[in-house]
Amino acid sequence: MNTADINTKGIGTELGLKLGCDEAPIKSIEFINYRCPFARKFFQSNSYLLDEWVAAGKLQRIIKSYDRDKHDLSKANILHQYIDYGRPEEAYELIHYFYANQDVWGEMDHDGVKDWVENVVGLERQANEEIAQAIRQEGEDNGVRFVPTVILAGHILDEHEDHFTIRKWLAEALEDQDLANDFDPSALNDSNGFVLGSDQAEKTIYQFIDLYEAESAAYAKEAFPILRQALASGQVRLVTKIFSLRHGGGYKGEVMQRFVDYQTPEKALYQVEEILARRPEWVASDFEGVFKFAEEELGYDYQGNQAALKAAYREGKAVGVEASPAVFIDGQGFQADQALSALQNKL
Repeated sequence: MNTADINTKGIGTELGLKLGCDEAPIKSIEFINYRCPFARKFFQSNSYLLDEWVAAGKLQRIIKSYDRDKHDLSKANILHQYIDYGRPEEAYELIHYFYANQDVWGEMDHDGVKDWVENVVGLERQANEEIAQAIRQEGEDNGVRFVPTVILAGHILDEHEDHFTIRKWLAEALEDQDLANDFDPSALNDSNGFVLGSDQAEKTIYQFIDLYEAESAAYAKEAFPILRQALASGQVRLVTKIFSLRHGGGYKGEVMQRFVDYQTPEKALYQVEEILARRPEWVASDFEGVFKFAEEELGYDYQGNQAALKAAYREGKAVGVEASPAVFIDGQGFQADQALSALQNKL
């Protein structure tokens, strides 16, 4: 299944049959159609695992019964109208029943399906037209073309993923959530760094960057264009802290930090980007070589910045930063490879 056209940012958790508590740290958004054999395979093969996580309060499932126009799939559109969203547990069991009997009603024509669900199963039609249309609109507007399409723990999957892979993804997502919960954003402040953007911006983003780390360079390459666009639109206010993890050759990043012009924030952000982009050229040098590269190759003037570096290090420790880059957005902290994905998802 080609997932490149699916816009996960446009797909919410409001529409659909909800199983589990809203406070669950992981969400599973599932576009299914009761007539699709592949959706049946996914549902029957993985529900026991997903239900285990729901029962533990770790996962909330949002099941979106997805109307389709294809002749066979359109038979399920009829059954979608008989689900009682006000009784999620009963509705969930009913979906299992529909899948278990797919070979029975699936061979009927549309009138036969309606007769079967009313006179054999004994269900009454619900007022589901509005929600069915809203789910369909949401899916089609955001590139969901096939069933099943499941958005789970940052992955888009179909019937081909086995439950071992899904369990692995769930465990990784929970580990990431636990790591995020170790942060204490209350200790953040606007000092010890440089600030770009308006105080009236919708969001304030704090980023901690160690100039020595290769992960910081990879982050800057992808994240800085996103941040610049958000700054230009007035969406964000960006507070950048340069700190040091103080291991390995970290002192080389500290040397580079001494040349960043904090008093001119736009220039400082460009300098950070350039330092990281050219990291392979200076990272193998000794102290004197790094200093010389900053002055002669980059043309930077020495700024000092020792106090800002030490204060940013203390602040990073206080808020729980253990890797670079680290990003705080919407009251949550993300670090290492989570930082970029957080920006991509929230901006």
